[in-house]
Amino acid sequence: MEESKSILTAMVVKIWRATDVEPIGLQANDIVRIGRRSEEWPGWVWCTGSTGKGCWVPESLLVLHDEGLTGWLVREYSPMELNASPGEQLILYEELSGWWWASNACGETGWIPASHLGDFSMAEEGSYRTRQSGDCL
Repeated sequence: MEESKSILTAMVVKIWRATDVEPIGLQANDIVRIGRRSEEWPGWVWCTGSTGKGCWVPESLLVLHDEGLTGWLVREYSPMELNASPGEQLILYEELSGWWWASNACGETGWIPASHLGDFSMAEEGSYRTRQSGDCL
């Protein structure tokens, strides 16, 4: 008999709209230039990649060098944010520095602040209802 897997879900309690419309992706071992630290989101730093484009990165994913002026990523990282509205249920995968990597019923993934989520619960994998592709825009 196969064991059922549990997934962590949460309800969106406050609207979130992505702030970066063209996020960059970073690969494991990419070297980045370290910029300012977020005052609003502790544990996040602005990093600029080799292309000159930048994004916010959880400091826990960085190994700092050159007195904190540069660093490299310990793993692949996407700064994609997830648009979400109150009442949406999300599947939660990982929490870093007050943000969750999550997916919605349409299969879209991204980061959302933990402060915008509530009603956390465990559900059996397969019990989470996804939408039909025609319902997702």
